[in-house]
Amino acid sequence: MILFSVGLPGRFAAWCDAAVARLAGEAAIIGAETPDEVAAALIRSAEPNLVVAARCPTPALRTLLIDAEAPIFVAVDDPRQSLFHLVAEGHDFRAATRVIANSGVAAAVCASLPKACLLRPGETPDMFPPDMPPYAPPDIESWWEALDPAIRTVADGALRESGEITWDRSLLWLVADPARHAGSAIEIGDPGPLVAGPEIGLPPGNWAASVTLAVSREAVGAGFAIEIRGPEPLASAQATPDARGLCAATLVFPVAPAGQTISFSIASTAPVPGGRLALGNVVLVPSHGANSVIPSELTAVLDL
Repeated sequence: MILFSVGLPGRFAAWCDAAVARLAGEAAIIGAETPDEVAAALIRSAEPNLVVAARCPTPALRTLLIDAEAPIFVAVDDPRQSLFHLVAEGHDFRAATRVIANSGVAAAVCASLPKACLLRPGETPDMFPPDMPPYAPPDIESWWEALDPAIRTVADGALRESGEITWDRSLLWLVADPARHAGSAIEIGDPGPLVAGPEIGLPPGNWAASVTLAVSREAVGAGFAIEIRGPEPLASAQATPDARGLCAATLVFPVAPAGQTISFSIASTAPVPGGRLALGNVVLVPSHGANSVIPSELTAVLDL
């Protein structure tokens, strides 16, 4: 027997893994995020029962779970708890935010499955062994309130479970120096990619991503290419700053039923010696209009 336990990285998900293993009797807990990792664990394990503990199952694994209608346990926790645990372990705050945002999308997709069993702190389902030690969540309010308000805003925007999501510009990075985030002015120079990131998952559906750019006087009238990608390109736009040095773009794109990891990028399309660019936050909202992708049957007819 194989049981799946999905949840945000942290102590509550680990508690749920242990509870599911006890529910299964003699069960080994293995970590796996992809179909290949699950298959390899099955080959290596001599145990009759396995609990697959997945903190961020990939879209490929989520698709298999959707198609198989497999039973799955999903730990539903406050994402700030997971953020606290990762930061306490030494992770960079922004990197931890990306990890938890991705994990949250995976958990939300799994929680929507017909045979999902949702587990919440403070609730112990009747099916679990009565001697299972209860989970006691740590009090993180003082830690959270002590954070710089600007850094709290980064997490608040990215970790929303529904409605408007904001990818703070500091979650993106400079292509020329990935160790630097895009929260300050960016030198343009020769044509080519400038900014990339944040490689964060989105739930399924149609989405609209909006961003505003500002450039120095040297770059007024220059061109910029903006792209949204999953495993493949999903939407693109061209943007040209006006006389004030401002331009904005909105890209509408679809996300597959299992969710997708999304990347956003900006490239300059002409040399701009001495020019600088400032990037606004990327704001994403569910889109109920037609998406910007032309169906393949129409591109064939129109020879596009």
